[in-house]
Amino acid sequence: MGTIDTGKIEEALDALPEDVGQVILTLGERTDAFYAIVYLLERSDRGWDVLLRDIKATVGALGFVLPFQKREGDKKTPTGVYPVEFAFGYEREVKTKMEYIEMTEKDVWVDDVTSRDYNRWVKIEETDGRSFELMRRMDGKYKYGLVIGYNRNPVIPGMGSAIFIHVWDGEEVPTEGCIALSEEDILKILSLLDPRKKPVVVIGTVETLGYLSLNGGTDGI
Repeated sequence: MGTIDTGKIEEALDALPEDVGQVILTLGERTDAFYAIVYLLERSDRGWDVLLRDIKATVGALGFVLPFQKREGDKKTPTGVYPVEFAFGYEREVKTKMEYIEMTEKDVWVDDVTSRDYNRWVKIEETDGRSFELMRRMDGKYKYGLVIGYNRNPVIPGMGSAIFIHVWDGEEVPTEGCIALSEEDILKILSLLDPRKKPVVVIGTVETLGYLSLNGGTDGI
């Protein structure tokens, strides 16, 4: 389906480890905007092929932030390069090669910065966290989703939690810091991701991608 040849984007992609074979590129026009465009790229002997292009997305209400400046509850999406850990949702099964976990009423993601379980998925009866997010919500936001490996290894209290790709409320509705897409587009991405290709999410603007490439672009891996 063609290749991306924009200079700074190519530099950022070329800085990735050779074993990374798939990239969910989330590209914002400005650091203070909550609109983004998503591409699904796959490495080939020609470079980076575009499997999906021009997918509309929303990010944090206050735009993007460098990872070391991210704070819990700041409504900003961290830039950087992060592994795609696993898929989740409300249904028993979905069409994907990724590890998939069905979320139940007992599944929560802890955002209590004082808890030993901060930024972790746990069962509600097993955590000491006093603040957490239900993973099986009353709405459809987490009907399908992917866990982005931000602040996960190691977990640093207060640096932000529960950064996902999930279903949006609409293209005019920002997130709390996640990346949100239409249900249709998330299902397309899920069907094409392959854990053997070690997929990552690359997040930023063209300018911050250039910065990431100069610094190796792999802080999140």
